[in-house]
Amino acid sequence: PTWRIDDIMISYASDQGGVGPHTDAYDVFLMQAAGRRRWRLSFSKYTDDDLIPGLDQRILSHFRIDEEWVLEPGDVLYLPPGIAHWGIAEGECMTYSLGFRAPSQQDLAADWFQHLVSLADARRLIDPADLQLDSLAELSEGAHEEASKLLDTLPSTRSTDYRLWLGEYLTEPKPQFHILPPDEAWSAPDLDGWLAQGRDLSRHPFARMTWSRLGNEEVVLFSQGESRRFHGEMTDAVRLIAERRQFGARELGRLDAPLETLRDLLLELLNAGILEPQQED
Repeated sequence: PTWRIDDIMISYASDQGGVGPHTDAYDVFLMQAAGRRRWRLSFSKYTDDDLIPGLDQRILSHFRIDEEWVLEPGDVLYLPPGIAHWGIAEGECMTYSLGFRAPSQQDLAADWFQHLVSLADARRLIDPADLQLDSLAELSEGAHEEASKLLDTLPSTRSTDYRLWLGEYLTEPKPQFHILPPDEAWSAPDLDGWLAQGRDLSRHPFARMTWSRLGNEEVVLFSQGESRRFHGEMTDAVRLIAERRQFGARELGRLDAPLETLRDLLLELLNAGILEPQQED
């Protein structure tokens, strides 16, 4: 799915050049654009103790070769998370590396728990009204129950709040990829004029988007760590905006969506810098 795309890196190397043996914490597709590159793969498990100390990059100090592949222009090699790989150029070459986000359980838990903390209020754990103890040092069943009641008021991973958090988390941009709004705010006449002239709206290259249904009656658009909720009648519009990197009056005209709501959404995205008007010829 497109929401998992993290980055695309282009690497050029002269003959026998390369980064060195390393692992990545996400899915990677290596696409050979020009020349040839030999890829050596290792299926051994490596830890931080196997890294060369003192380097900015996490380069392995030793590497056991289990497979080798030579990629030529048009070839693609898929690497699951954690598979050690070492690319060596055979002559000058250029490779595209397409990385897909694969957040760890630890990453998800840390952000979700931080979100829960932000929702918690000032209520405190106190003794139950019917407190009875055989031992003054006992952590009673009543205390367990009172603590559970406090925590049970927070959203679960089956809640709407959780679904909103997940979409916001997965579209949160890296710090260096935040989008700046336009110097001057766009207006409805600006938008109508561009569409009448046949100018498309394009997604900013840094923009991250996905969408989701909330039950049978709502739909939500996620972008740049934010969520925007709509009635289900906006489903086709939200899907178009999330799926297409460029669209115009023709695509928008096919939608069965409330025009005022759609216009407001497009203007909001334009004024956030997430969408941009196509440049005039």
